[in-house]
Amino acid sequence: MENLLITIAAAFLGGFLLQKLRVPGGMMLGSVLTVALLNINTSLVDIPPEFRFLAQCIAGAYIGMTVKRENFGRLKDLVRP
Repeated sequence: MENLLITIAAAFLGGFLLQKLRVPGGMMLGSVLTVALLNINTSLVDIPPEFRFLAQCIAGAYIGMTVKRENFGRLKDLVRP
């Protein structure tokens, strides 16, 4: 449980730092980079599988909410790349 709290705190601090530096996508980028560095340098990162599933559901719902009718017309341009 202690490692989970350390992981969440590191993610928050990294995201907060890049957000304050006005980096585009700073919250997500900062939290991912901070936790990745923590995972590479220590063995403190601990995320239960249930959290991963929940995070994927939330991310999918957020992405789905941002899709608009105008985006469907541009799909044909995205298929080739």
